[in-house]
Amino acid sequence: MNKRITMTNNELKLINNTVEMLISNNFNKQISQEKYNEQYNEYYYDLLGKLAIEKYLDIEFINWAKTTENIELGSDLNNYGLNIGIINIKFGGYPLVDKNPNRGNIINYIIDESKIMIKGFANIYLLKLDSYDMFNHSKNPIIKETKTAFCGIDSLIKFKNVKTLKNISNNPLDKIYIN
Repeated sequence: MNKRITMTNNELKLINNTVEMLISNNFNKQISQEKYNEQYNEYYYDLLGKLAIEKYLDIEFINWAKTTENIELGSDLNNYGLNIGIINIKFGGYPLVDKNPNRGNIINYIIDESKIMIKGFANIYLLKLDSYDMFNHSKNPIIKETKTAFCGIDSLIKFKNVKTLKNISNNPLDKIYIN
């Protein structure tokens, strides 16, 4: 698919301000600089990827006010009838997905602090078919236990709008693979 999305300066300021508020609302003021940087990057790239999907699909699903309280509350594709996730990874890595997925995921590559490359959609069938534990290099034991590396970037499904995303996210084979 390889759809490159670039954010404007105003969009980047919105992401930055939202992340700053999110961290100040959810973390102790004594947070270490290392922990702050880790959380900042996690939240920043999460919102960058979600905003890229908004721009590509020409929809709005991020509730910026709610996002400052909880990043999950403020961005929900369910309002468009889509029970899917959005995963953002640095170029060259493997996205970590649930070992027992109950929904598909849009996979994005992070190009830099202002650009995302939308790669495509992986339904549950693809997630189960092309995921391997041996490529999950996380040092976190919880992530090692619950996540696996999706290696099927070349088999991702293209989508161009909400309607096609709905169609490809409702794969009958997925029902077989949900535990």
